[in-house]
Amino acid sequence: MQIKKLSICLIPILIAACHLNQVPTASYNTASQCRNVDHEFGNTQICGQPQRIIAYDPGSLDLLLALGVEPVGYTGFSQVVPNSLKAGDSINEFGYFSDRLTTSPTYIGNYSSPSLETILKLKPDLILMTYSYGDRTQYDQFSKVAPTLALSGEDFPWQQRLLTLAQVLNREPQAQQVLAQYQQKVAAVKVKLEPISRNNKVLLLYFSRPDHIPISTDKIFAGALLKDLGFQLVIPQRTIDVDGVIRGISLEVLPQLEADIIIVMAGGSEGIRNVKQLWSQNPLLQSISDNVKQVYFVNGYLWAFLDGPIAAEQIMNNVLELMLPASNKLSLY
Repeated sequence: MQIKKLSICLIPILIAACHLNQVPTASYNTASQCRNVDHEFGNTQICGQPQRIIAYDPGSLDLLLALGVEPVGYTGFSQVVPNSLKAGDSINEFGYFSDRLTTSPTYIGNYSSPSLETILKLKPDLILMTYSYGDRTQYDQFSKVAPTLALSGEDFPWQQRLLTLAQVLNREPQAQQVLAQYQQKVAAVKVKLEPISRNNKVLLLYFSRPDHIPISTDKIFAGALLKDLGFQLVIPQRTIDVDGVIRGISLEVLPQLEADIIIVMAGGSEGIRNVKQLWSQNPLLQSISDNVKQVYFVNGYLWAFLDGPIAAEQIMNNVLELMLPASNKLSLY
C-alpha cells in the first residue's frame, strides 16, 4: 500500500510540522476549482466546496466535527447510535460526540452494510472513510455515488488525515488550531502523569472473553497516545497485524510480560461491568491482577475504535480520572 505524500513543511498551516513528516498531496486546478487528492486507494478529484458530506465511520466523524463540519449522513457502531435506528432515520444521540452536533444527521445503515439507497437520497458531494485496512469494497461502492476519500492506511495517523481533510474543506486555520490545542493538552497531561509514567510499564489489551486477548501496540491510536504521554508500552516480540494489534497471546503468557499497569479495553455489548466480572472469575487473570500494581478497565469502544482529536481528549481525561482522580480534566477544546 503506497500513499503519495508531500513534505508537510510545504503546507502553511502547521505548528506541528516537525512532528508530522508528510501528508498526501492535494493539487489544485484554479480554473475549475478542482483538487486531486491522493489517498489509500488512488486519486480522487473534488470540485468546489463540499457541503453534503457523509462520514462512514467514527474516525471520519471525529475529524469532521473537530473542523467544525457536521455530516448529513453517518453510519457507525452501536455504541454511538441506538440499535433501534433504521436507514433513513435521524440520529439524535451520538455518544462521545453528542456535544459537538447541532443537527441530526441521517443514519445510512449499519457500518458493515450501509444502505446505498439512503446514501443516494442524501445526494452527498463527498464521502469520507478512515477505516479500511486495505479492503476497498466499500470504497468502490461509494465512489459510484460521490467523490470518496479513503484517508486510511498504515503510517497515516489522524493528524495527517486532519490536514488532508482541512485542505479539501478549506479549513486549514481550524486544523492548525486543533493540532496546537492537542499538543498543548498532551504536554500538560504528560507533566501531571510523569510521576507514574516514569516508573511503570503499561500493558494495553482488549478483552471481551478469556480465550481472546489481543494486545495493542503503539501502532494503534490509544497506544500511540499513551506513548506520547510518556508511558512505555509492553510489546511482546510477536508479529504485529496490520491494525497494530498482536493476536494469539495465551493467558499463560501474560504473567511473563512484566507489566506494572494493565489497561483493559472492555469489549462486548455489556461493557466494563461484564468484563470486570469475567476477569475476576478467572483464577489466572485474578492472579495477574494480584501481581501488578494496578489494573484499569476502560471503555473498549472509546479506546479501541475511535480515532481523532476529540477521542484523544476523551482518553486523556479518562487517564487522568483513573490515575490521578483528584486532577482537573484540563479541557482545552
